[in-house]
Amino acid sequence: MHWLHPQFLAIGLLIGLPILLHFLRKKPREMRPFPTLRFVLPSVLEHRRQHRILRWLVLAARCALILAFAAAFARPFKASPPDPFARAVIIAVDNSFSMQTKGRWEELRKWAEQTIGTLGPGDRAGLLLMGPTPTWAVPLSENMSEVLAALRNLQPGYESVRYGPSLTLAAETLAHTSALVKTVVWMGDEQAGSWRDVDFSKPLPPGINVMFPPARPAPARQAAITRVISHPASIEVQIRLFSPARDRRQITLTVNGKTSAPVSVDLDAKTPASISLPLEPGMADWVRVALDADDCPADDIAWAATRSESALSVILPSAPEPDFLSKAIAATEQKGLQALKIQAPADAPWPLDAVAVVRGNEVLRPPLLNRLNAFLNAGGAAWVAFDGSLEQLAWLKTRGITASPLHGKPHLSRFDIDHPVFSALAESSLMPLLEPEFSGGYGLSGEGLSPLAHWSEPAKSTLSIAETGHMIVSGFGLSRTASSLPISSAFVPLVHQILTYLGQAETSTHDSHLVVGHSVELPPQPGTWAAVDTPGLPGEPTEVNGAVVPQQPGLYRFTPGSANAKANAKATPQPSVAGARLYAVSVADEESDLTPMKDAPWLKLQNRDPAPPPEASQSAQFRETEGNARKNANAWWWLAFAALVLLVAETALSNRTAL
Repeated sequence: MHWLHPQFLAIGLLIGLPILLHFLRKKPREMRPFPTLRFVLPSVLEHRRQHRILRWLVLAARCALILAFAAAFARPFKASPPDPFARAVIIAVDNSFSMQTKGRWEELRKWAEQTIGTLGPGDRAGLLLMGPTPTWAVPLSENMSEVLAALRNLQPGYESVRYGPSLTLAAETLAHTSALVKTVVWMGDEQAGSWRDVDFSKPLPPGINVMFPPARPAPARQAAITRVISHPASIEVQIRLFSPARDRRQITLTVNGKTSAPVSVDLDAKTPASISLPLEPGMADWVRVALDADDCPADDIAWAATRSESALSVILPSAPEPDFLSKAIAATEQKGLQALKIQAPADAPWPLDAVAVVRGNEVLRPPLLNRLNAFLNAGGAAWVAFDGSLEQLAWLKTRGITASPLHGKPHLSRFDIDHPVFSALAESSLMPLLEPEFSGGYGLSGEGLSPLAHWSEPAKSTLSIAETGHMIVSGFGLSRTASSLPISSAFVPLVHQILTYLGQAETSTHDSHLVVGHSVELPPQPGTWAAVDTPGLPGEPTEVNGAVVPQQPGLYRFTPGSANAKANAKATPQPSVAGARLYAVSVADEESDLTPMKDAPWLKLQNRDPAPPPEASQSAQFRETEGNARKNANAWWWLAFAALVLLVAETALSNRTAL
């Protein structure tokens, strides 16, 4: 007998209470004769004997009543011992893109189907997908037809996998079943990289057997495009050859859907190749680079999102010479940086894809003040360099921001290095930002401010740079009298990062580092994610908000805004809609190395200890899922009925023993 909720058996300890009350019942210490009742004494003695028996019956009924209630709440059930010939099989499927290698998927699937075909009545099987994280396609069950149908309908994806989590999950699942024969059918290609996270010094639980497919060699012809980097006038393609030792391949370049003639390249397995293909400046929004097909076609195509030479507009008020900010913006025309174009603030609607800079008081007076407020209220972005003027202070207060002057000569400190403004700078060093000295500066405060940087002593808890909505506020001016920042090496990179972040622009050098199965960070607003060019079916555009996980490589477009977003997503492959951005997603280059692991170290995982016999692990044999236990735990209805009968019987008997 087994119990679904054994903790309720503790209620049975309450039987001590009626037993204690029974023996504490007072008995007469002295018998005195009563003259008028002397003739009924024999009858009374006989009734006393009957009541004594009834009291013992009442005690037994009360104890049985308590035990019946305890057993009913504990939900007893009886589990049948396992069939001594029952088997449990889990097919662990490597669904990474390396399984797209010619003939590999079909061969391994037929091998796994043959294993399921040997199972009979009472046996169980399950289907476990390895990537990108272990997922049950079909949980362990007796429905063999469902497992077979799911296996036949599966196709390899484009993710990469790690064998460790899948092996652990499959082994632990089998270890907790009642089957006598427990087998993991390993439908994988034994890549060395996939075994990287497995600890071969720790064998599997006793009784777990792993069936591996026959060993297969690496493909005869395999190369992969590992990276595509876009420059303003060229595309850099990085290629790695795995087999044979030397090979001549063809590269085909497609620009905005138009394919050019293939180019021949010579590859060497010892040295990765880097090839530069020219682009006509300003004519490409996206490119696709393809190798002629080899044994694994999944990594023979890669994409890159490019950008024309149109510059990001910066609405910048005039300032007396020397104007360090204008000079810093002009310096961003160098190679590798997004071009920035200065335009003067006009008494006309400002374009929302521009970035406004608030310095001095020129834009804080009508009619430009009205244009500035309308621009920000419509979602425009601005950088406010607070220099301490009363007009700036009054305007900031309307935005819920206050500024207080600091004494001494503080420095910038405590940067949010995960923020895009500083993350690129942190890759090299933030030391140049720590060196400039400020003449006082202003501490920022207000609700909704997100700190980007603080001041050093004497007020190190005060904000020096903060973000609120689409606006970044710095508690210092940009003139030479305000600080030594404009003449430091950090000024141009800082100006560029702030302006391109506010304009949601990227550098003009693009690296296709986004990977299938990993989250892609999008602009912080709702929008639509749509495929522009993919190797498989593109699917319908989907509504997204902040991030998305692509399931196949290709070129995708994010279009901000939910209204008519899907219509805009289907209209054109170019990012012509305001705010639309292109994203190139690649496969993981580590999965392209199809060399199998040598010496079969996974054989060390097999635990040679015999599985525990049924009588030695009885509790493990009867360990069922809660759902199955509930189906078998119907005896509590009878126990509850018995408790009700005992309650009625106890009431009737206790009333008859009142004398």
